[in-house]
Amino acid sequence: MKFMIMNYKPYEYELLQTKLNKLGQQGYITQELSFITIFNKVNYPVYYHIDFHKTIGSTKIERQKDKDAFARKYQQKGYQPIYAKHHMFVFVSKKQKDLPFSWEDKKDIATGSFKILSFIGFFISLVALTLFSQYLYNASFDKFTSYGITLAYIGILLLFITSIFRNYFSFHQMSTMHHQLKNGIPHFSLKTLKSMRIVYFFLSLLTIILIFGGLIEDVFNQKSFHQQDHQLIQLSDFQIDKETSFSSQSYSSFTIPHTYISLEEAKDGNEALYVKEFEFSSPEKAKQRFTEIKDLPSLYAGNHAVIDGLLLYGYYDDEIVSLTLLHNQSVTIIIPSFPLTEENIQIISQFYA
Repeated sequence: MKFMIMNYKPYEYELLQTKLNKLGQQGYITQELSFITIFNKVNYPVYYHIDFHKTIGSTKIERQKDKDAFARKYQQKGYQPIYAKHHMFVFVSKKQKDLPFSWEDKKDIATGSFKILSFIGFFISLVALTLFSQYLYNASFDKFTSYGITLAYIGILLLFITSIFRNYFSFHQMSTMHHQLKNGIPHFSLKTLKSMRIVYFFLSLLTIILIFGGLIEDVFNQKSFHQQDHQLIQLSDFQIDKETSFSSQSYSSFTIPHTYISLEEAKDGNEALYVKEFEFSSPEKAKQRFTEIKDLPSLYAGNHAVIDGLLLYGYYDDEIVSLTLLHNQSVTIIIPSFPLTEENIQIISQFYA
């Protein structure tokens, strides 16, 4: 048994025929040719044949009847249909038979439907790449808190680039095929087609590795930490001496070496303290990100902010709801459930001094 990717376009029919001939001589047969095809091993050679037929009919039922009628001509000769898409049919048989074939009868398959689909795919991929690139360009620094999520973003970019490459090449080759069909037999450089498939395969493989590998890394990158492992301000520092629950997460990434997030809640009462600390590679980088936070209200839970030296006050209307501090190589955002009075602000400032 073999599992193989058999994603071939109509203009790659010669490559597909060569591939199937080799599998057939080795005794590999399949009941259906799909993106991932299962080939079973038999003790005799099998024979594959590719033909083209323009399906006609004004409704889906009529087009299916026309497909079935075309396939029956081969079934009567012992060939079973295993693929029928984009006017290309593939058949398989246990016995080889003489099958007359003339490209003169196939000129009507030179329609622009597949070419149009390729152009639409190219255009959609180009727009998606543009929009996603713009999103990443404008994304705030906290969107890249782990190695994995950064790799996944790169993988998504590569996905769109691969799709653009594949659809553009398909559009160009189908245009060439339609032109050649009107003038004779369509033929392409097998070396070029093989090279492009190798490039497409490695781009696709790299895309899958980056996206899924990145998402997996992002999951394992998330680690909890104890209050003793990393010093963060706690409810007890505000003279709230109650039994509390503590949850935490830490991340590492290319752009932010360490991110620490904690939520401490009093079990008896409504007091809660949310702390998010970003530790950067240098004081200059920390200062740059500190300034950027003013324009990121989602980070400080307000609708506007005021910077005063090394402190950034997050306001919701006229009320201070958060305090962001620049200290050493870090930027720490503190969002309490209780009012940020002058006394509490002084406690926070002294803690991170």
